[in-house]
Amino acid sequence: MFSDARREWRDCYLATREAERCAERAQMQVWVGPFDEGVRAQLDYLERNRLSLFRSAE
Repeated sequence: MFSDARREWRDCYLATREAERCAERAQMQVWVGPFDEGVRAQLDYLERNRLSLFRSAE
C-alpha cells in the first residue's frame, strides 16, 4: 500500500537521514525527479522548522 511505503520511508529517514537509501528500502521515492541539493535543502528546511514529517519528531 502507498501509505505503508510512505510510513516506512518516513521512519527510515527520521532514523538515518539517508533519503535515497530509505527510498530503496521502502521501494518508493517521495520526491519528484532526481535527488539533488534542492531536495536536500527542502528536507533540511522542514527539519529546521519542525514541519511535515518532523512535526512530532524529537
